[in-house]
Amino acid sequence: MEILIFIVLSAGAAMAAICFSYSLIWSNNHIYNNSNLRAKIILWLVYGGMGVSIAISGRSLNAIALLDTLGTAASFLSTLVERGVILVFTAFIAYSAVQAISAFRTFEITNKTIFVLIFFCFGIASPILAATFGTNSQFSPLYLMAPLVFISIIIGLDMEMEDFLRALKGPIFFLLAGSCLFMILAPAVVLEPYSIGKIPLFKYRLWGLTLHSNTLGPLGFLLLLTELCVKSKSVIARALTLTVALSCFTLAQSKTAWIAGLFSISLLFFLNLTFDSKVSTLHRALRFYALALVVFCVVALLALNLNLVLSGLEDKSLGNGNFSGRPAIWTVAVSEWLKNPIFGYGPSIWSSEFRQIVGMNFAFHAHNQFYQIIGESGLIGLSSLVIYVSVVMYAAYRDFKSKRYFLLVYLIFVIIRSFSEPTLRLINALGGDIMVHLPLFVLTYIALASRDGKNKAIHSFGLNSTGAGFHNSILMRNKIVQ
Repeated sequence: MEILIFIVLSAGAAMAAICFSYSLIWSNNHIYNNSNLRAKIILWLVYGGMGVSIAISGRSLNAIALLDTLGTAASFLSTLVERGVILVFTAFIAYSAVQAISAFRTFEITNKTIFVLIFFCFGIASPILAATFGTNSQFSPLYLMAPLVFISIIIGLDMEMEDFLRALKGPIFFLLAGSCLFMILAPAVVLEPYSIGKIPLFKYRLWGLTLHSNTLGPLGFLLLLTELCVKSKSVIARALTLTVALSCFTLAQSKTAWIAGLFSISLLFFLNLTFDSKVSTLHRALRFYALALVVFCVVALLALNLNLVLSGLEDKSLGNGNFSGRPAIWTVAVSEWLKNPIFGYGPSIWSSEFRQIVGMNFAFHAHNQFYQIIGESGLIGLSSLVIYVSVVMYAAYRDFKSKRYFLLVYLIFVIIRSFSEPTLRLINALGGDIMVHLPLFVLTYIALASRDGKNKAIHSFGLNSTGAGFHNSILMRNKIVQ
């Protein structure tokens, strides 16, 4: 009877979510482009859905055996929310697939279509091959959920970079502000006791309404960077956004995020000082010296506490359980890769079954993007990752030449963080890595689409106004001649 009730409630929640999403698209069709609104809804599902799910999960970060309780700390309502989000994702993917197929006759080879094809090889073809020919031939359709959600966002997308960043800011602020609020309302849900923290008098680590503090820290940086590049319209909103972003970035105590964030923000200020023509020479010089002083202080602190930093990166504690150092995890990843160099172990590496086999119940992933990809999908996955990142670098470089620095700065942050986390992993549709990776993917697409527009190319998923405008200009010239 309980199983029947669960199935009925799950189906009802899914239908309600799908009906709400499509009614929202229908009712706002005169205000928003459908594709743009679909992208905004997906952003709220990715960030807001995760926050709501954890808020009602009933988890406790004060548990004595925290590692054992994390997998079971999911309430009935939390499970319903997660399943509802997955089903809405499925509906959007199906709708986007129909839209893409119907517009296939206008397909043209452009920068952005090449990027989508490369991402398809990295996010979809590589996991399928690894799951089929890897050491452990185990496949689940959920492995493809996140890549397909990524692609469903950009099909028909017609946004400038600033518009997307403003759309992104809302759900991330909601998630991070809720995380700060829960420190007062339900601290056990968001605060982990952390005796080896680096913040004086604060012996906790803020996980927030995310799966881990290593997700919250990068999201705090992302919100901070977004606010610095795309300012809020009111002073109060700007102050509140910066406060929430800095609080989450700091209290998460993610050391790699700290290092990557300080370097990336310093780079942003340097680029603005160097290439901003509106700043006077004296003002630019004063800012430059101030920036140099900050960088010098950071480097000096790192140098004076180098052993402490290195030990902090290698040895971590979670609750009352101890994490092994990352080198031990990397050794396992390399060992599995050597058993099948071409296809690796398969996407199920670091699953609960695999962790039990290798005796590492704490290792939910390889804690490094390189070791994660070779262990998961071997040389096939590594080659597709290198090509994918190369295209993102190309887009960031083109944006840099146009004096837009967000994509370049954020890419550098992601690359630095990839030394300790698999930032570009796509296996879990509701995982923390997706929250960090998604903006990088969409911004790369927008940057390449912008370049295609400048070249008067045809959009890969439907004709844009360029062709019509060119045709109209020819007609007008003929009329003048006549």
